[in-house]
Amino acid sequence: MMGLAQLFKKYCLHHEAGKEQAQKISWIKDKLLHIYYQNSIDDKLLVEKIFAQYMVPHSLDTEEKMKCLYYLYACLDTNAVKALNEMWKCQNMLRGLVRELLDLHKLPASEANTTAMFGKLMTISKNLPDAGKAQDFMKRFNQVLGEDEKLRVQLDTLISPTCSCKQAELCVREITRKLTFPKQPTNPFLEMVKFLLERIAPVHIDSEAISALVKLLNKSIEGTADDDEEGVTPDTAIRSGLELLK
Repeated sequence: MMGLAQLFKKYCLHHEAGKEQAQKISWIKDKLLHIYYQNSIDDKLLVEKIFAQYMVPHSLDTEEKMKCLYYLYACLDTNAVKALNEMWKCQNMLRGLVRELLDLHKLPASEANTTAMFGKLMTISKNLPDAGKAQDFMKRFNQVLGEDEKLRVQLDTLISPTCSCKQAELCVREITRKLTFPKQPTNPFLEMVKFLLERIAPVHIDSEAISALVKLLNKSIEGTADDDEEGVTPDTAIRSGLELLK
């Protein structure tokens, strides 16, 4: 999968061998996203990583990143679109669970509260690799959250609907720093928390990104966009652009 992802980035995203060659392997994007339908959480996590690093690299500036997403979405087959929408839905569901967990931390300690927290932690663990270990690590993470208000604030900022992609990077870095133990060469607890942070951090969509998508859609409507150059008709770009902004 990673090999296909690297090919896609090199030849379809950067057009290193020209657009004709890119067209020959354009099927890769659909193939990669279809893997999200697998039951394995590891497969889902790998697809999410590939999407964020190779298909729509989150390291790009906002306009370039949204142009990449806009035309990728317009070129996907129906099943790949469904997989991508499902990916966003799962990530949003996980953000909701973390938000509910943080809300429980604001309430007075009680048996009912502890039971509710346990339920949230179990559901979160099912969305991480190695559910057994994930449960133990999430219980530990929850304990740290209960003891560290600054950490709760960082996590709350990360899952806020108003959190920007740049702000999310800072939050992830700060949370990771707080959980890093310099004398410990390997830290499986930190790695598990990173898996969670990667799934809930907004790395593509924020208010600035939405504005960039709207501008791209307006250009397609006005006929001033790069639709033909990107291999899609203006009608397809407009239709998929509206779907993307829903």
